[in-house]
Amino acid sequence: MSKVVERVVHSQLNPHLHQLDFLYQHQYGFRRGHNTEQAITQLNNWVLESMDEGKVTGLLFVNISKAFDSLNHKVLLRKLERLGLSERSLRWFRSYLADRQQSVLINGELSEPHTITLGVPQGSILGPLLFNVYINSLPNAVKKTQMILYADDGVFFCDSSTHQELQVALGREFIEITNWYTDYRLTINVKKTKLMLVGSKRMLSSFEDFKLQPNGTNRSRAVIQISESNKGRKMELEVAYQQFTKETRASPFFV
Repeated sequence: MSKVVERVVHSQLNPHLHQLDFLYQHQYGFRRGHNTEQAITQLNNWVLESMDEGKVTGLLFVNISKAFDSLNHKVLLRKLERLGLSERSLRWFRSYLADRQQSVLINGELSEPHTITLGVPQGSILGPLLFNVYINSLPNAVKKTQMILYADDGVFFCDSSTHQELQVALGREFIEITNWYTDYRLTINVKKTKLMLVGSKRMLSSFEDFKLQPNGTNRSRAVIQISESNKGRKMELEVAYQQFTKETRASPFFV
């Protein structure tokens, strides 16, 4: 019965978001007509356009730790209220999120139930849509960085023709991104936060000692050389993404 009710609510909330043109255009997760292939194509286009302009691209792969379990209910309800939902609808969502409990079964022993105060129900119909609502304002946190989102995975794109400019821009934007996650009670998965530099051999020659060290923490990186000729560049990029995510366990939606 609960799934039926959720489908009804989803069928009303989703068209409302579309009518408002609310969801970030480059959020490719949990949206009908959006997929990983489109995400990769868009990223390829940005990277190759930058190469044509003689620039090196910095790609920062970011993942949220326990994303669906970390959504703050008060923040989510405020976001729904700003979308113009009626008080009656907001009461329903408060009821939907409140008073949920969970227990843990270990070695045949079941713990006492504890009330859940964060997150959206796993495996629910509404959970993915509510997550997209929650994270939708992330792109507003940065000024010079474009981004592609796929659910809780993100790739942040910044390009430049000079070492110093790219280092400063990426470092500043990463701090802004981190601050946004903190403000919204989310935690970046440090182990999956990786940096990739993409460009031709000629352009990358001046980026050999490039480092990203926001807050004094060095981000591990990979340097990807792409042919300057148009032939085969998209294939080279896709192979590079797959190898990079396999080796570093960065955001997985390219695999």
